[in-house]
Amino acid sequence: MVVNLSRYGSLRHSGYDDIDSGKTGQGLEVEELGTTGYNTPIVEEVSLEIERGGELKTELVRGLSQRCVSFIALGGVIGSGLFIGTGTALSAGPGSALIAYSIVSVIIYFTMTSLGELATYLPIPGSFNAYGTRFVDPAFGFALSWNYWLNWVSTVAYEAGAVAIPISYWLPQVNFAVWGISLMAIVVTINCITVRGYGEAEFWFALIKIIAICMFIIVGIAVAAGGLGGHHYGFEMWRYKKAPFVSGFGGVLNTFIQAGFSMQGSELVGVVAAESQRPAKLIPRATRQIV
Repeated sequence: MVVNLSRYGSLRHSGYDDIDSGKTGQGLEVEELGTTGYNTPIVEEVSLEIERGGELKTELVRGLSQRCVSFIALGGVIGSGLFIGTGTALSAGPGSALIAYSIVSVIIYFTMTSLGELATYLPIPGSFNAYGTRFVDPAFGFALSWNYWLNWVSTVAYEAGAVAIPISYWLPQVNFAVWGISLMAIVVTINCITVRGYGEAEFWFALIKIIAICMFIIVGIAVAAGGLGGHHYGFEMWRYKKAPFVSGFGGVLNTFIQAGFSMQGSELVGVVAAESQRPAKLIPRATRQIV
């Protein structure tokens, strides 16, 4: 089979390094495909472009390295839902929070292992939205895309407000909206730079969040053990008033919403697959780090 391509580098740089070809440039002849399981999407994409009579091009630049992909995946799980929303979850009682977060964690585990497999097999733009169109139905992919868009539009607005809350405590004289608008400007600017620059920014932001959550865990253990504050709490809150289930079964259900919101962002490993340098190796590693 002879495939007319303007650039052989596009195909090779897309992450399918198991292609063995003797020619490059125009009239590229694909003589042999590897046995690592990635030949099917190559044939499908090449065939699709041949039917359209066009060139096989990569729409996205694959510039995200191993550390960027890993930290984007880890940092995506850690956000305002965890830092700020945990208090809301605990208001329903420690038992409700434990049940809700445990069940959502199991759901995330199976979701991420499935998404990681698909993203490794088909690291294409659109991620799970494209998977829904390809493997289920175009209507399903359409609905999934708009739901995901609406999800992140709401989340970004929430993040803007969450940023303003602690800053307004120290600078109450500044209008609340200033901090939210400033955050939006920073987010838009980062997304307008190169893929490599975006990856580096995400790496450092994620590193800050990981360090912060580790510090919170250490301080929390020290406070519960009596090392800070002079009072040994231990499991005292499990017996406080109506604990561990303050609002009964309804409290558990309400906590599910907060738990799900806190863990959203883990799917970003599938989204960045189309822009990672070697998705066949990077995506499985990043997925394992999340789960």
